[in-house]
Amino acid sequence: MRAKMPKSARNRRRYLLYETAGGPLREEELSANLKRAALALYGAVGASELELTVIVRKARPTTFLLGVDSVHVPEAAAAVAYSFALKGEELPILLAISGTIRSAVERSLREADAKNSKSPSHPVGR
Repeated sequence: MRAKMPKSARNRRRYLLYETAGGPLREEELSANLKRAALALYGAVGASELELTVIVRKARPTTFLLGVDSVHVPEAAAAVAYSFALKGEELPILLAISGTIRSAVERSLREADAKNSKSPSHPVGR
């Protein structure tokens, strides 16, 4: 049986939840573009330290989660901006940063519900 690494020795991850204004995203293409952008910005060693992983949500294909090492969150955000700028697309909006995928998604859903409940369904003052 393989010995488990203690949790204190593992790298901490953060998940950045983004929403794009464009059409549906393809996970493979997005992942390749982000890794290429990180490589151009930070070189081979810096890009490998980011430990980027991309997850496109099937329920909302215009949103994606970016998993990154917790120390390198600003560098990952810069790589996202650089990647979209190179393609000439509108920059994605950062909705949440979280320690787990589940809480990032739940937080974004709560914020979306809050936005929908704040907008009145009928004009005020008529």
